[in-house]
Amino acid sequence: MGRGYFRPFDTDMKLMTFSDKDTFVSGKSKVLRHNSLKDCKAVSLLAMVFSMLSFLACGANAGDYKVFEDHGKKGISNASGKVLIPAEYEDLGWADDKVPAVWEGVVAYRKDGKWGLVNLRNKRLTSAKYERFLPFRNGILVAERKSPNGLNLQGLVSVKGEEISAFEYLDLEASGNLLLGRRQVGLEYLHGAFDTKGTVKVSFLYRGIRDLDRRYLAVKNSEGKEAIFGRDGKRVSDFFADSLGVFFGKKAVFTQNGMAGVVTDEGQIALQPKYKEIDLADSLFLPFPEWEIKTPEKSVLGSCLMDSLSPAGEGFYLGVRGNRMFLLSDKADEIGGAVASELGNVAYGALVYRDSAFFGLMDSDGNKMTEAKYHQIIRQGGFMLAKRYGSRRYVIDILNSKGKAVGPKGFSDFRVLNRDYIAVKRGRFWGVYGQDGLEKISCKYDSVYHKRKGLFKVGYWGKQGYLDNQEKWVLSPREGDVEYDTVAGNYEILYEGEFRLLTPAGKELFSSEDKVEAHPLGYLVTDKKGRQGLVNRKGQWIVWQEYEKIRTLRAGSAFALRKAGKERLLLADDYKMPLSRRLNVTDLKPYSGDWVGVKVGDKYGFYDEQGRMRISYRYEDVGSCVNQRCAVRLMGKWGFVDENEKLVVQPWFDQAWDFTYGTAKVRKENTFGIVDKDGDYVIPVEYDEVQKVMGGGIVRKGKKYGFFNAKGQHVLSTRFDFAEPIGERWIKVGKDGEYGVIDHRGLWLFPMMYEEVRFDANAKVFMLKKHPEAVEAPKI
Repeated sequence: MGRGYFRPFDTDMKLMTFSDKDTFVSGKSKVLRHNSLKDCKAVSLLAMVFSMLSFLACGANAGDYKVFEDHGKKGISNASGKVLIPAEYEDLGWADDKVPAVWEGVVAYRKDGKWGLVNLRNKRLTSAKYERFLPFRNGILVAERKSPNGLNLQGLVSVKGEEISAFEYLDLEASGNLLLGRRQVGLEYLHGAFDTKGTVKVSFLYRGIRDLDRRYLAVKNSEGKEAIFGRDGKRVSDFFADSLGVFFGKKAVFTQNGMAGVVTDEGQIALQPKYKEIDLADSLFLPFPEWEIKTPEKSVLGSCLMDSLSPAGEGFYLGVRGNRMFLLSDKADEIGGAVASELGNVAYGALVYRDSAFFGLMDSDGNKMTEAKYHQIIRQGGFMLAKRYGSRRYVIDILNSKGKAVGPKGFSDFRVLNRDYIAVKRGRFWGVYGQDGLEKISCKYDSVYHKRKGLFKVGYWGKQGYLDNQEKWVLSPREGDVEYDTVAGNYEILYEGEFRLLTPAGKELFSSEDKVEAHPLGYLVTDKKGRQGLVNRKGQWIVWQEYEKIRTLRAGSAFALRKAGKERLLLADDYKMPLSRRLNVTDLKPYSGDWVGVKVGDKYGFYDEQGRMRISYRYEDVGSCVNQRCAVRLMGKWGFVDENEKLVVQPWFDQAWDFTYGTAKVRKENTFGIVDKDGDYVIPVEYDEVQKVMGGGIVRKGKKYGFFNAKGQHVLSTRFDFAEPIGERWIKVGKDGEYGVIDHRGLWLFPMMYEEVRFDANAKVFMLKKHPEAVEAPKI
């Protein structure tokens, strides 16, 4: 009848499920991490023993009955073979196959796909109207029935077939003599508890409810705080804790703002919350680790007690303590009120926070600008798109950086233009709203595309044009796709395959039916035969349409023009072509420094921007030419020549990188090293990996790391488990779980004594986490 499992009276073990998808009685709540493991094990063991004794009592003589099958139907006989229930049912049994077929004189039967109860005299106690049954205790069963709106809801039925409770629970969890239930009211799930007579003990007004032990329950209110309740439904304490643990004797661990303290079974605070972890059984009290924020000059800017610390936008940090997140200042001070189960980064003075399952907005001072009522908040530019449930469906609110709703009610679409403006669609038409919530462009346009240089591109009556901030036409609507050139201030129009370039006054500067694309010098024009040319932003031809390919050698300033297997160099300054046509140039390399690699015939060399040869073309290949060191390849190997073409690094290497800080990384087969500008080894070519840090480098051999400075000194032997560059000139190193920082010279900035080291690249400061140590147990 299904795959479920149920242990009567067992409050600590997983209770019962009808299937992997449909939970009948939910699993046990998570045990607070601060509680004693011994305490948990003791309670669980006691529950298991009590459960087994109870189960044996309930299932006495269960083996005296047998389910048999005849002609595809099922019945029940006793041990002597006497038929008690004839074979007339589709199925007999419970949602858990491990439960004996007959329980307290009754069995569940299936007819026409539904379930009911029948006794051993074959008297049907209920009609077949339920989805499933599972025994609970003391003649009570948990049943599930389909509601008119199609939900499977649960309730209690006696072995006499009487419905004891209403069928209004999404799931039920056995908890001693109580059942903990969950109901749905609108979009909320409300929790409470009732006994086997259906009497409500804890009203269904709460966000959560779970076991603490056989005496007490933990009940969570709408603010996410927990209180201690007795099993009689009486509240023992205020709603004070973020979470409560099981009791160890008369005391239990609780948390507030991520810190652990101790409460008595009378609801009194015995130890104020200030610890990371408390184990009452072992008298273990572990404090939080301390984080320090330090400058490279070792000045301490601030400190805090947190599990973790990370940057959260300029001037802010996010700290995590227990299950809470905190917004901190750049001095690591907690910002009052800025605490939640989850916080986002600060941007435009606002951040997203989560309270239980819902999200809201707060400002960088910790003031909540909206309630936590949204199911999702997505930041786009300076706006937030907040999803919530309306009267019948989900709706989107557009919020500005102050948390105020922007745009008209009932909009159907939106498009964020930049941090200050958002386009919204109301009905069939689009308009624009600002951060101040006011309408900037009225909702009467076919579309709003973007905002550039103070102008809005809009669609109007099937045409496109540009409006200014006063909603006046700067370019009246035109046929086709219209774009604004923010550099020259002209307009580009593409209509029915024709490209036109117009001044703001509407004067045509250039037109073409060829393919026209944006280019750093203006426009790249390609005809139907694939020939390319260049037109500047004034509409003038600067390169005639005669080249097979025009490609970039240096962003925005140097280009290669290929034609009939030859290439020419074009410079943006005055559109010069410095290399003579008489040179048989077959390839041009991307620029590095002021020189360009040129292939003349089948050999490479270097030329400057005046068209003068600087390195003769006699090499198989060339690489970068930086800091008067040019990479060249001879006989299949790489080396370097200087600006006078003197061979300063012999061609011994399979690969060579740029010279920076006076050194270059090189590779020979599968090993790496670093050479200086004179060809001397800074790092021998014998390591599995080399990562340059200024003039020196981090090296790896096998799984161990070390460091060489720019002078070639092996200042950190290759014995560390971890090494990586952080910031501009520092290296984070680690061994056996301890971390520290050295500078590019190999000198210790912070000793290797920290549990974690992080770097804030914006503020250029270090975040250092110290190891926590257990403290002497306080008297409580």
